[in-house]
Amino acid sequence: MRSSATHGATPSGRITATQALDGVMALIRSHRSVAELTPESMGQALGVPVTRVSADHFGYAQQLPGDWSFSVQRQLVPSIGPRVDLAFSPIDEAEPSPQAICSPDFAHFTAALEQWGFTRQTSRGEHGRWTFDAFDRPGQHVEVYPLVHVGDTRGTDLTCVGRVSIR
Repeated sequence: MRSSATHGATPSGRITATQALDGVMALIRSHRSVAELTPESMGQALGVPVTRVSADHFGYAQQLPGDWSFSVQRQLVPSIGPRVDLAFSPIDEAEPSPQAICSPDFAHFTAALEQWGFTRQTSRGEHGRWTFDAFDRPGQHVEVYPLVHVGDTRGTDLTCVGRVSIR
């Protein structure tokens, strides 16, 4: 295992959901291609030690407060090439509120991509269901998948970032 700088990490070496999302944004800003990403540069952006699984596969994972966990990994996907994925997941079979992982929320996260010159396209699945928003600029393709928590009253829905995939 190779490790990297832990700038921004808590004394226990753990980071928050906000720090994970900010770290992924830093990776997007600082690397024009996923192919040039290293365990050291990922660790520096996230502020935690990154584990190398193989030459083409490395990442980091941890539990978060509120019955959530996340992982971020770079791997070589056959027929696609190198890809970075950040995913938030509920722990066990829990159905926790996404409030603990929703900063920045989907709107703020995606607005930053547009400010950096990415063009946006919404992808819809079966019956017009919203599946993700895709963002493109030369050398990068980013898919941001929403995690929608339906509120108790009209206008209180919460739309968070559930997953980010970078190619």
